[in-house]
Amino acid sequence: MASIVTVGVGLWAALPASADTAPAGTLTAQPGGAGAGTHLVVDAKGTGAGFGGAFPLGVTLALYKGYSLDLAAAGRCSDAAASAGACPASSQIATGLATGTASLAGLFSQAVSAPVGVFLANPSNGDLADVVVEVVVQGTTETARGQLVAVSDPTFGYEFRFDPLPAVAVPAGLAVTLGEFKLDVGASATGPAPAPKPVPKLKKCKKGYHHNSKHKCVKNKKKKKPVKKKAASLVSASAAATVTHNLITNPTTCAGSWPAQLRVRYADHTQTLDAAIVCSP
Repeated sequence: MASIVTVGVGLWAALPASADTAPAGTLTAQPGGAGAGTHLVVDAKGTGAGFGGAFPLGVTLALYKGYSLDLAAAGRCSDAAASAGACPASSQIATGLATGTASLAGLFSQAVSAPVGVFLANPSNGDLADVVVEVVVQGTTETARGQLVAVSDPTFGYEFRFDPLPAVAVPAGLAVTLGEFKLDVGASATGPAPAPKPVPKLKKCKKGYHHNSKHKCVKNKKKKKPVKKKAASLVSASAAATVTHNLITNPTTCAGSWPAQLRVRYADHTQTLDAAIVCSP
């Protein structure tokens, strides 16, 4: 089994420079072996309010075009369930956690955390699928709807657009600072293998002949027993097979790393953060 590989703190390179401080963090493929079904894990640590000088309104994760996606790895959250913040577990493709602090005019400060879930939903506007982001804050579930899209780009092939992020109401005077955001993107499901091709109906061979592996009548050799029901047994074995669907599969070749990109959208600008996911052959 391919080993888990990580990227060290400080992998992000902010382009272009802005008033925001780029978050330090890691982006890992677990596992990182070429051609392996994988999870992509983001761990970003911000400074100040959010990942810089403002709280982000949306996040987009762009994947290298060598990755492949299999949407049969998860079910779909219905529109009604998405609106109610009750997407089923079968449609979940990511888990996460946002942590930070809440303070009020210097009177108190306490740690806060908000679990995050991401679910596949039916596509809209020509995308591959919609992605529903659920954030639980003090027992209340807030939702927002983004997209999973295929893009035409020299470097990237897919984008998970967690944009917009759910809006969370903050009481007047209360300051909330996001310190760290973790997100594990990936899912898998096992199902039956594709149905085998039907075996053609065989005509009866005349006496002294039998069917070969190509279903043709050939003359029996001395002391050779005729082939019987071989095709039927192969069909039976194939029908019992299963296949694993991985939402994300690594590129099949590795030259040390694969490019990735995180885009953090604020109210007045978008910060682009380039990264390299270390891989192994």
